[in-house]
Amino acid sequence: MNKIIYIIFIIFFIILIIKIIYYLYSKLYSKKNKIAVCTWYDDNIKEYADITSEINQKYCDKNNYDYIVDHTRRLKDRHPAWERFALFTKLFKNYDYVVWIDADACFRYDHPNQSLLRDIIHKNKDKDIIFSYDHPRDPNQINSGFIIMKNTEYSKQFCNEIIHNKNQRCTSHYNNPYWEQECVRYLHNNNINSLKEKSIILPFELLQTFSIDENKDSLIIHMAGHSKETRIDIFKKLNENYKIL
Repeated sequence: MNKIIYIIFIIFFIILIIKIIYYLYSKLYSKKNKIAVCTWYDDNIKEYADITSEINQKYCDKNNYDYIVDHTRRLKDRHPAWERFALFTKLFKNYDYVVWIDADACFRYDHPNQSLLRDIIHKNKDKDIIFSYDHPRDPNQINSGFIIMKNTEYSKQFCNEIIHNKNQRCTSHYNNPYWEQECVRYLHNNNINSLKEKSIILPFELLQTFSIDENKDSLIIHMAGHSKETRIDIFKKLNENYKIL
């Protein structure tokens, strides 16, 4: 009996030590790299965006990130999807890294690797911008629903270039699909301002997937291309499941 108690005590002690180390590591890393996760939405998508924001807030609280929801219109001449780059510019002054997540996307709150975002940033610390590939049905193209930017002069210039670029590939998508994503692709495909050297595109299923079951190890679930009703239904179910954890 005493032996069993001793073994239980040792296991408990080891678990406690692991948790303390993880906590100290998280605090140390967050001091070195102050990270903000941000999104933007208006009343048109509020029904599901409020739900994803609740999930993302919980995820960020759990992992010592600031979570910022913005509703201010700064680029009124174009579709709200462009607002992400004005928001990046606004937030750079307070953070080492700013992470954009579309309002129709949420982090996997129960992801087995809670340090995945930090690990990705650390592994690619020599890059100013971290993009995600789009779904394989649109091969070798960027999906701008999730972007990580380092607070550098280059990142600031990139955002400014996106906002002010007058190439037809950008201006023709001010209010036409796929909005700012077409401009990002144009800049990258043509290597404007050496974007290919300054950035990296990570595999689609590492950063995001477009359904719950595509790859359960992806960092986020991005319900791109789904109806508003489907998004509301899926995110409500996810939020309820995460509340149980």
